[in-house]
Amino acid sequence: MGRRISASRVHAVAAQGKTLTSSAGPAMSSSIQNTVSVAEGSLFTTELKIDLGNAAAPAFSFSGSAGGNIIGVSSSAEPHQNAQLLRVAEATMGIITGGDLICTEAPVGGNAKIGLYMGPAVSASHDLTTAGSELIAYATQVKGLDAPFTKDNNSVANQYVYLASSGSATAAYTSGKFILRLYGYLPNPDL
Repeated sequence: MGRRISASRVHAVAAQGKTLTSSAGPAMSSSIQNTVSVAEGSLFTTELKIDLGNAAAPAFSFSGSAGGNIIGVSSSAEPHQNAQLLRVAEATMGIITGGDLICTEAPVGGNAKIGLYMGPAVSASHDLTTAGSELIAYATQVKGLDAPFTKDNNSVANQYVYLASSGSATAAYTSGKFILRLYGYLPNPDL
């Protein structure tokens, strides 16, 4: 006879979530602390913890474009490395209908005006955001800022998601922490 587990223990384990395989590009992978998906009924909440000023390879903000540039590790060699935070996968994240970018530590060093972009192709750090579309507008990030977005047409499916900055600073971040949450729903099964 198998060992029985209490309902409260099953709930506690489920609340911890499932760690997802990272799809971060090499120019941002050292800035991603972890990616977790938590299921609550049909809702899947995917959460990334981001540390721009990490000790291993701090992220870099670039200047020179009125439309903004993708944040990622600086490289003097061309081409620059891919800088996506993740690629949205419906199978593990559901149909994304919205999300939040929450600042838990204000960015210092690089540009403080940060937004969230998506695009259908891989982009590198320093690339312009013109190849993608805005999810969250640029805003000066301060601790506690919660910037939401909604998408009601499944346009986030299979997209690459990026942080981008706008401003005149071309510098490495010495601090800046964020939580990115994506809210997705699994399609109903056939009856």
